[in-house]
Amino acid sequence: VAEKPFQCPVCHKGFKRAWELLSHEVVHTEARPYTCHLCRATFKRHSDFKSHALVHTEERPHR
Repeated sequence: VAEKPFQCPVCHKGFKRAWELLSHEVVHTEARPYTCHLCRATFKRHSDFKSHALVHTEERPHR
């Protein structure tokens, strides 16, 4: 069983690495710092923003 020494103080989810906890903590805030300049959709996580951006390209057409 993998040890997860970094624990979220809000939901108590455990993480192996400190940066994973820091990345997770944004889900407990209202901040949505990433905005799509094409459709104005907003996102809490950069990774979600990057995935969304593909709907505006031929790589992943909008359905």
